[in-house]
Amino acid sequence: MKSVVLVSGGMDSFLAAHKFPKAKRLFINYGQPYLSLERKAVHKQFSSFEEIKVSGFPELDSVYVPARNLFFATIAVRFGSFIIMGATKSEQTHDKTPAAFEKMSEILTEFSKKKVVVHSPFWSISKLEAALGFLKNGGSMMDLEKTVSCYSMGSRHCGKCNACVRRNAIFKRIRENI
Repeated sequence: MKSVVLVSGGMDSFLAAHKFPKAKRLFINYGQPYLSLERKAVHKQFSSFEEIKVSGFPELDSVYVPARNLFFATIAVRFGSFIIMGATKSEQTHDKTPAAFEKMSEILTEFSKKKVVVHSPFWSISKLEAALGFLKNGGSMMDLEKTVSCYSMGSRHCGKCNACVRRNAIFKRIRENI
């Protein structure tokens, strides 16, 4: 079963890619407003990855994209049948839960006519636990700091959006625990 890990430049996908170093890394450019920040982070994190550009999407007026992870998994199934996404026990979005990934697996298996598994290696742990595990196993804080989480259209973290606030909080907790 070929493995594909979806990378976005964020901490969850970086940690998932680290867990599966032989998996193909796939970055999807769907016209997201923060594309340049994500792409720059992915280039810093990985020496090799494939970028897929999806054109024809209407301009996004929000960071919320309905069924985004199903959309990503549908693209990824062309490259492999074990699709890895970073999602932790504490996920708040309905399309990053074990139940959602199980449904995606069923749909993609049925329509691709091959066994497909959509998976996260972090269902049973928090983002903090995943990051601390990475550091405990030889990863560096400098590598974690190469990740991005910002909904602004700038070239660096704005520090004000919800994603930046959550990122700053998790880094504070990581530093308190190392």
